[in-house]
Amino acid sequence: MKQKTSTPDLITSVKDLEQDNQYIQYKNKVFYHKSLNLSDKVYRYIALQHLVEMLQRKSIYVANRKTFTDKHEQLWTEDIQWLFTFTEAGYTKKIKTRQENTIKYRETTKNVCISCWTFDKHKDVNESLVLWNHFGLDKCRIETTIQSLLDNIDPLDYEVVISPIQYNKEHYCGTFQDCLFSKTLQYQDEQEVRMCVLTTENYINLPIHNLDAFIHKIRLPPFNPQLLNEWIKTGLLAQGSTLIGKIEFSHIAEY
Repeated sequence: MKQKTSTPDLITSVKDLEQDNQYIQYKNKVFYHKSLNLSDKVYRYIALQHLVEMLQRKSIYVANRKTFTDKHEQLWTEDIQWLFTFTEAGYTKKIKTRQENTIKYRETTKNVCISCWTFDKHKDVNESLVLWNHFGLDKCRIETTIQSLLDNIDPLDYEVVISPIQYNKEHYCGTFQDCLFSKTLQYQDEQEVRMCVLTTENYINLPIHNLDAFIHKIRLPPFNPQLLNEWIKTGLLAQGSTLIGKIEFSHIAEY
């Protein structure tokens, strides 16, 4: 008889991520990593169409990581040694347990909704052509703070966790925290801050309580002709008074 395989446990609570009280509860169901400052500025590069949808719906679209095109977000790895459980010289119960835990952590964190933000922090300037090239083609950049993000999102019935990404030489999934909030050093220029909604839905729309308080600035891309950016600015301002005085052009001129 074929043995029935069990479905991996799902992460539905910040308790699954806790190590040495890493998280601070900001409000009901919303937590942030203790290494973050509430005044930290964070940015999201977002397609203009999705920005307009955010303004109209007053919500943040958060997709499941399994739908991302980046294989590393789907927890693909070049190192497949952790998949094998055969006995070898020096094999111990401790190693077996570690392998089993790694498999569990990978399987239970590859199906969760995430929203990627960035510190976009650089000496003496507040934007980078590298990040515009990486994130911002055909996109714009919204600015907020950790506190404004925490204040204005409605977690609905889910727990929401915000943490900076840790960049390591290897992507080792030793804990749930590792699998959700770490990447290899090749990604370190992203300076990512990640918001996780602990659900396995294909996507979630988190309501925004106050758009005016949530969006501090919108910066239009350096790749557009100035006339086009003027036209986009006019169109965004037509969405309502929320954006008056908040739309600015990039200080980089690539047109």
